[in-house]
Amino acid sequence: MQYCSLPNLLESTIDSKGQSQLKRWFKPCDQ
Repeated sequence: MQYCSLPNLLESTIDSKGQSQLKRWFKPCDQ
């Protein structure tokens, strides 16, 4: 299963909490 990363949300989350939260912003890609 592949994940689509969102640069905008990614950076914000990493700075705020950490990698743990980062995964939350990852959207599952069906393709």
